Amino acid sequence: MAKTTGAQLRAFFADPAAWPGEPGESYYDDSVFIVNGEEVDEDFNPETVALDAIVSFDGMFCTLDGSGDKPLETHFRQWLKKQNTVYILVKCDKSKEAMVRSAIKDAGGVVAD
Repeated sequence: MAKTTGAQLRAFFADPAAWPGEPGESYYDDSVFIVNGEEVDEDFNPETVALDAIVSFDGMFCTLDGSGDKPLETHFRQWLKKQNTVYILVKCDKSKEAMVRSAIKDAGGVVAD
């Protein structure tokens, strides 16, 4: 079972390198996602999941550029290995928020609003 954050899942689905070919040639099916412990229905759009959500999925498959099926979990893990970025959920005291945001930006990070 793959487990990730909403931010990382959104990046995966938005990455054209993860979904090659013409629109519709690469896709996933038999989708069952669990978001924050709750199974979501088949109309779930992973591209709009909350950035801080905890998402898991298992047993799905994807077809990439018409080249046959492979488990979505395998495809996701292979994509993860190729990434040179990481998504971090940060918790801090409200009084330190500006300082933490600034430190992240100073270190070359990007802070989502």
